[in-house]
Amino acid sequence: MQAVEAPGWEDVERPRVIVVSPLAAREGRTVEDHEEYLGRCLEHCLLNGWAPMAGHGLFPRFFPDSDPEQVERCMQAQWAWTPSASFIAIFNDYGVAGRMLDDLRFYRTFDVDIRFIRIGKNKKRKRK
Repeated sequence: MQAVEAPGWEDVERPRVIVVSPLAAREGRTVEDHEEYLGRCLEHCLLNGWAPMAGHGLFPRFFPDSDPEQVERCMQAQWAWTPSASFIAIFNDYGVAGRMLDDLRFYRTFDVDIRFIRIGKNKKRKRK
């Protein structure tokens, strides 16, 4: 097996983007609908050459939303990335509500570029 040479820093440098999108079920959409949308948001980032961070999609897989203190720790962990972010991407095809508003309020207290991005709503699919 041939060794693969690691790329140099200039080959992996990408704008670091904090992704904000809906996740909680609301207005007739399920968590699964929003997870599908988050996947599309992440794909959008990657196709644009960005390095996305979406803590709201990562942490709930390991820490339940039923513990408010744990939720707060998870939100603070994502917010800790703010100083190293190139910009904040607010994906708002489904509006901005709930914890997305908390994120937006927090990010507006920093001198960080906030971009509102639309990629289109999920395609409708037949429910089982």
